[in-house]
Amino acid sequence: MKVSGRLDIAIDILSQLGKQICRYANDFLINDITNWGHRFPERAYEPNDDYWFILLRSVAQSSASATDRFGVVRKCGKATSRGVVEAVVESLGDIASEDAMTELKKYLVHEDPFIARLAASILESR
Repeated sequence: MKVSGRLDIAIDILSQLGKQICRYANDFLINDITNWGHRFPERAYEPNDDYWFILLRSVAQSSASATDRFGVVRKCGKATSRGVVEAVVESLGDIASEDAMTELKKYLVHEDPFIARLAASILESR
């Protein structure tokens, strides 16, 4: 089985948690940043891209309100990790609310050409 298949399975399962996955993602973000600060004070925060991809896509595809889903995803929008930013862009497309689409348009001019192309592709498909 390919890794992407495993990621998709994890997303499908976690998205079933609805509003609980949003609460978990909020808590995890705070704990993740805090733990990095305590465990590695001399190093910059380095999130686990696969973990965050699964978590953010699960939030975006959950049955929680679009406002709650957007709020969680948007908090990760300033990430410095390409993998997390990719997850944010994909998740905004999953949410597809007016606010999410407005936010997604901001990524059309992202400094990373891959992210800009991804945003354009998602917007074109809507």
